[in-house]
Amino acid sequence: MILSDGMGSGSRARIDSAFSCGMLARMLKAGIDFNASVEMLNTSLMVKSADESFATLDVCRINLTNGEISLYKAGSASTFVRCGNKFAELSGDGIPLGVEFEAEYGEKHFSAAAGDVIIMTSDGAEIDKAWLENIVMRDKNADLNAIIDTIGEALRLSAEKGKEDDITVIGVKIVK
Repeated sequence: MILSDGMGSGSRARIDSAFSCGMLARMLKAGIDFNASVEMLNTSLMVKSADESFATLDVCRINLTNGEISLYKAGSASTFVRCGNKFAELSGDGIPLGVEFEAEYGEKHFSAAAGDVIIMTSDGAEIDKAWLENIVMRDKNADLNAIIDTIGEALRLSAEKGKEDDITVIGVKIVK
């Protein structure tokens, strides 16, 4: 899963976000190493226009063979994980891409099993962790799409009038 949020709002932020997701996906599908792909994306954002182009990056790689999860975060919002009976918030490290000449991002690795849930959000989402934990942990068999819809609607309703930001919520549930 790749989630990127362009800095600012409007069409420019959408373009930077779409550019980041699309370019990274194409490079990874072409077999280019992850670190090299992120460095090329960072450089591309730095030189793509005379104006500044910054974008957060949140990548979740899931090894479907062994359940190993790798999270890569550059200036992105927290990722929330339900692993078994535990709920964790994995905060964003690094800075958005396009800011520095070398891409800085944080990596986190863990194992997942059937029934575990990963929720990624863009930086426009201000989530109350206790509220989210209650929703995600109360019913392990709950429909993930319904959970994501509930989160999205709550975030939309809680947005401050006049300061609305685009919000993306992505969820994945590990199944066998």
